Amino acid sequence: MKAMRACTLWLLIGAVAASCKKEETSQAAYPPGYQPYPPATHQPLPPATGTDPPPATGPGPAPAPTAPAPGPTAQAVMGLPCAYDTDIACPFARCINGRCGGCASSEHCKPGAACLATPLGLACMPSGAQVPPPGPTAAPTTTAHPAPTTPPAPTATTPPAPTDPYAALRARCLDRTNQYRQSGSQAALARRSNAEGCADGAARSDADTKTPHGSFRKCNEAAQNECPGWQGTPEQVLDSCLKMMFDEGPGDGPAHGHYRNIMDPAFRSVACGVHIASDGSVWIVQNFYR
Repeated sequence: MKAMRACTLWLLIGAVAASCKKEETSQAAYPPGYQPYPPATHQPLPPATGTDPPPATGPGPAPAPTAPAPGPTAQAVMGLPCAYDTDIACPFARCINGRCGGCASSEHCKPGAACLATPLGLACMPSGAQVPPPGPTAAPTTTAHPAPTTPPAPTATTPPAPTDPYAALRARCLDRTNQYRQSGSQAALARRSNAEGCADGAARSDADTKTPHGSFRKCNEAAQNECPGWQGTPEQVLDSCLKMMFDEGPGDGPAHGHYRNIMDPAFRSVACGVHIASDGSVWIVQNFYR
């Protein structure tokens, strides 16, 4: 019995020794500092600093992939080995922890690139690139744009009522005068609006003094015709007075002076002044200008 127990004890010791020897042989097969990839703990990529990292100072553990980012693909691309951002292997991504290509956010990409989902995972790609995510591609949505609206047409504005109570009579005075000039093949006169106020003052002054042509030359006119204190409506007075002046006909004597003023080819414009006296009499002045 004791011999059997001793034999069993030696068998157990031998088995343990063999197991330890096998464990030592297995560990000795790996080089010093070896760590299988990927490591058990995933470390997030450090934020980009915009500068190249210093060269590596010897072999070290393999870089840890980025932390999963939200979106259709959570795992970053493993990337390529690198030493600087300017390495040819890093056209769009920064060199972080010895690798470039994979990303967790656009901060890990160079200017002009963005962290996009690719069939292999998150990677730095040109910002204008369209990389379809893995799986079925959703149909592109079309943004509806409102139809261009036609601006409303400008509304016609009614000109304000003229403040000049004799505006229509002045226009009538010009038209009648030009009709007579046309009958004698003379050029039409222009309306001298800027002198009409002065012509009104001349008609008022003559009515107050009861003196026809008493204000002649006060408006710098070259000649003057006047209807002094006629009775009737202003329109009737104007038409009758101008006809009487034109009917004087051509001639050299004073009796033809009104006709000569109406038909004088040297005149270019006329200002018609109007005043209604307190007794209802109408005073109309025609001032002619060269």
